[in-house]
Amino acid sequence: MSSKWQPKPGDQVIRHPRKQQISPVKIDIGSRRKSSPSNITAPIFVTSTILILIIIGSLILLMPFSNTSNGFTPLLDAIFTSTSATTVTGLTTQNSTIFWSWIGKITIVILIYIGGLGIMTLATFFLILMRQRVSLSQRIVVANSLQVNEMGSLVNLTLKVVGVVTTIQLIGAIILYTRFSSILPTSDAIFLSIAHSVSSFNNAGFVFFSNSNSLEHFQKDHFILSITSILIFLGSIGYWVFIETFQFRRFSLISLNSKIVLVGSTFFIIAGAIFFFFSEMSNTKTIGDLNIFEKISVSFFQSISGRTAGFSVIDHSQANTSTNFFYGFLMIVGGGAASVSGGIKINTVAIIFISIYCNVKGRFETSIFGRQIPIKQLYQSLTISFVSTLTLVFLILLISIESNQINFLHLLFDTTSSFGTVGATTGIIEKISNYGKSILIISMFTGRILPFSLASITSRENSASIYQYAEERVTIG
Repeated sequence: MSSKWQPKPGDQVIRHPRKQQISPVKIDIGSRRKSSPSNITAPIFVTSTILILIIIGSLILLMPFSNTSNGFTPLLDAIFTSTSATTVTGLTTQNSTIFWSWIGKITIVILIYIGGLGIMTLATFFLILMRQRVSLSQRIVVANSLQVNEMGSLVNLTLKVVGVVTTIQLIGAIILYTRFSSILPTSDAIFLSIAHSVSSFNNAGFVFFSNSNSLEHFQKDHFILSITSILIFLGSIGYWVFIETFQFRRFSLISLNSKIVLVGSTFFIIAGAIFFFFSEMSNTKTIGDLNIFEKISVSFFQSISGRTAGFSVIDHSQANTSTNFFYGFLMIVGGGAASVSGGIKINTVAIIFISIYCNVKGRFETSIFGRQIPIKQLYQSLTISFVSTLTLVFLILLISIESNQINFLHLLFDTTSSFGTVGATTGIIEKISNYGKSILIISMFTGRILPFSLASITSRENSASIYQYAEERVTIG
């Protein structure tokens, strides 16, 4: 037996650390703890910023120079319009073309642009313009709003967001101008091209055409409907999904989030178009008198717009009950997360449906496209869906208190439209009282901030529990 051990070929020698190398390291974090970021700042900041924008917009629209009546705008109309524009909803108490002056119209378009751009994106952009440093807490807030995990390049990402969305809207305006310039004076054509492009991409649904609150007189104009549909779709899927799809150009290479948004959007568009076609094909008050090609075109446009934007080429008050009820569900779903659209988002609904499918198949984990979705995100999706639906039901009950003379389904449709920031309407705004309009204002504001706030709050990392309760089964079903 050898007196001294010698390492053999392939052996790894691990040196024992010296005492001074394993002694505790003291770090003074007292001064830093106060500035520790928290996700709760995201919903608070977004809510306060949206409120400020609504107030500023209301004050401008309130002034006599913002309308054509040569007097102050009724306060509730100013607040309603400002809220609708900032939350990119599209509901109006006044005809946008006749009632508002050029200053009023431009103010509405600017509010739509800001509201669609995203509050956090805009805030970061202004910090960059003012040469201010973007702090870690601000980076976390922006990351949450954009639904990205990387914080290191958020400044560049923010600049890209502003640049890309602005470019898309300008291209849309140029294309629309080629059509509007042939039927309108040059000045009107320029404004309508920009306004309609901004309203379409941001899924706002505001219409500035003469003597019209809808696109019914463009029902057979396939060029306008096609360009509007493309702009709505690009805005509804979200910036990150658009960039990934454009960059990789292969479905297999994009992220799971982008796959879910694209597949989910395609599914709801096709399902909505099919349902609308068969539900309204014999209704002469909507599409019954159109030829088969026009019926298909209108069906797809209504499916694309009715879920997120609110543009309509039919009168929803004349649509069948089944149609409006089904579109109420689509408006609750909305578009993709971190997009300009409202609703509880496709991502949220998709995770719940995927989980149900996996559970029925006997699998505990929630997985799709070769990836497993964290259980925490399922809990988030359930929380957002339940709280949002419960809030919507409460708002519907509130508005129905003083609206007994109005068709309940129409109340349901318009309140859901306001909560989902869609803007489609059956025309009840002309019939309801100021109380009802106030409820719709609350509904638009709540629908815009609630899903994002719930997502931010529920995304916080919880400290690990030092104990665990005993497990006990509960009877289900």
